[in-house]
Amino acid sequence: MNPRLLLAVCFAGALWAQAPVKPEPGKNCIPDAEAEPPKLRRGKPGDRAAEKPSLPICETLAIPIGAGREEAPGTGGPGGEARTQRRIEDAFDKLPLIEKMKRKSMDYNDKLPNFICQQLIRRNYAETKRSDWRLQDTIMVSVTYVDGRESYKDATRNMKKVDWKSLKDSGTFSEGEFGTMMFDVLHPSTNAAFTLRGRDTIGGTSTEVYNFVVEQPNSHWTLSFDKQSIKPKYKGAIWIDPKELMVRRIEMESVSLPPSYPVSAVEQVLEYGPVRIGDKTFTVPTTSQNLACFRFQPGCVMNEMEFRNYKKFSAEVTISASESTVSFDSDPKPASPPDKPPSKKQ
Repeated sequence: MNPRLLLAVCFAGALWAQAPVKPEPGKNCIPDAEAEPPKLRRGKPGDRAAEKPSLPICETLAIPIGAGREEAPGTGGPGGEARTQRRIEDAFDKLPLIEKMKRKSMDYNDKLPNFICQQLIRRNYAETKRSDWRLQDTIMVSVTYVDGRESYKDATRNMKKVDWKSLKDSGTFSEGEFGTMMFDVLHPSTNAAFTLRGRDTIGGTSTEVYNFVVEQPNSHWTLSFDKQSIKPKYKGAIWIDPKELMVRRIEMESVSLPPSYPVSAVEQVLEYGPVRIGDKTFTVPTTSQNLACFRFQPGCVMNEMEFRNYKKFSAEVTISASESTVSFDSDPKPASPPDKPPSKKQ
């Protein structure tokens, strides 16, 4: 098996117990040079119209995600509980949008129904840096999501059935897009420093965009290549729908990887959209993209993913736990051409 690059967001309890590193004294926002968004793009979403931020360029966002809302003492008498609830709601409404999103993200996975969907993966490689992409293979796999855990089965590679476990060792693969990245970026132990960039439109939806930086001591993003593992500093951006209070896009990019590390750059993008599952609509992953370039040899690898055909799942099944991971083969080779073009399920 060739050495692979593995990217993972870890969720060990010990990580959450760590005290986040505080910003340097007198440094209340992200330097512009560090707050620039990643370069990886699937393609510019339609109807984007960047606007100047309506808030100051630097915000101090120090309210912990898990902090309970301060409840006013009961006033007693008729209507006392209702007045207390209104005070709580009023206090929440006055919070900055990013703080509201932090609170809501804590129960995102709990509110998702059990479902099954199809994940389409196109794995690409390039012999030069970020150009001349060539399709390596096309993979389709069924993803079952039950009680916050994912399982994968019925995988095909270029329309031929394959074992999912062996497939993961053959090149680029990804697992755990459902809530993992969003939960970690917004979690208090990550202590991401957010700066309002402005407004943007994605798929006709108006969003507010925040740049962020996660310092290396707070990083839970693990890169592993040929038994060499690091947790790098990273930066990115997050798009939030203020009306529905939901994340629509997350971008992440590694910062200052060690010069001795065999990978020079890693980037991830995940987009969410409203999808009907059963009789309700949920905001779930719709597309994703991962990229890595190597330091001591020319070339990059990239996988592009689509999540399709969401359906409510209610059957009793045995589900194995799965962390959020993305893996890249260190020496990708083009696969044999398929017998016929892969079909696209609608």
